Amino acid sequence: MKKIITTIIATIIIAGCAGGLRGKSNLAQPVELNSAVPNNLVVKVWEAKTQSKTAKESALRFLIADDGVNTLYVAGEKGIVTAIDMSNGAKVWESKVPALHTGITYSQGVLLVGQQDAHIAAFSASNGQPMWEQKIMGVPAVSPVSNGQIAVVRTLFGAVETFALQTGEVDWAYLFNSSEFSVRGAAAPTFIGNNILAASDEGTLALINGETGEQIWSVVLSKPLNGSFMGGLRDVDAAIIVTPERIFVGQYQTGITALTHQGRKLWQAGKGTYAGIAYVNGDVISINRDSAIEALDAKDGSLVWSNNDLYGRNLTKPVIVGHRIVVGDYDGYVHVLDAASGALQGSTKISSKGFMLDIKEINGSVYLLDYSGTLYKVSI
Repeated sequence: MKKIITTIIATIIIAGCAGGLRGKSNLAQPVELNSAVPNNLVVKVWEAKTQSKTAKESALRFLIADDGVNTLYVAGEKGIVTAIDMSNGAKVWESKVPALHTGITYSQGVLLVGQQDAHIAAFSASNGQPMWEQKIMGVPAVSPVSNGQIAVVRTLFGAVETFALQTGEVDWAYLFNSSEFSVRGAAAPTFIGNNILAASDEGTLALINGETGEQIWSVVLSKPLNGSFMGGLRDVDAAIIVTPERIFVGQYQTGITALTHQGRKLWQAGKGTYAGIAYVNGDVISINRDSAIEALDAKDGSLVWSNNDLYGRNLTKPVIVGHRIVVGDYDGYVHVLDAASGALQGSTKISSKGFMLDIKEINGSVYLLDYSGTLYKVSI
């Protein structure tokens, strides 16, 4: 077993940086939808009610995982994990684990979750039976990830820890320096080849050797906007996007940063983003904190288009379906925009509840989990 640990400063953790930290009075008020926009562009294929529910006010984020064949996996804060048949929405199995803070990820027949009691746990994707569990250095900040060999998790304490995927054997740990206050960024570590790209709550991006835990490079994405608490928020909440030539990172306050794979910053543009970003046809699509949507040219960060039709509607991350952008919102609507122009093409009521932020596209279909634990499959 090898263990590499760098120094860390003690922190006071605040779990969550969504609307709660901005204050209710500062939240963008949702716009009314335009009744002239078509409401039949999105079609519900099926819905599956599960016990994998999460309180909206918790600000927790749970992913939708899939095995690449025919099974979806969802989880909720109370520890209910559900496997769903992708073709018809039928329940395959349901399992109870300790209360969760993050999840869920699939890799090589293994499901990974992060527990509220500061453990990472693995269980079988075929039947939900436990495989292993390990104590980690703090509550998991984001969903664990894996490349098929190791499981990687980042904690609220600033640790990036790795374990053997099948056995849970401890490998190495890398620790970020932490700010005086830190918030729960939602950007999970990302693999670039055999190396691991991870972001800290103070806005540092590091590439780490996946075998040894040694730092290859590190870069500070942005400086604090001002001396206030809010001005100092630099956490990376949107999932990191890696293309063959570029890395795109979205921060809560300062927008999108583009970098080379060697860590050299190329440009920084746009507004603060929380829910997520997407890449399509040479543009970076950003869902801003106020739910305005922007497309930035990936070459230089210049604005291609912006859309305020869904302002304040607490949009999910964007996913790409063909030449369209799909998002869900706080009121259970699914919206479709043209990727080239940003024009809103359709808004369809699908759920009576709001959608969790991390929706998923698979083979042209979109899967959305609402806060009540109901999973939806829709087609465009």
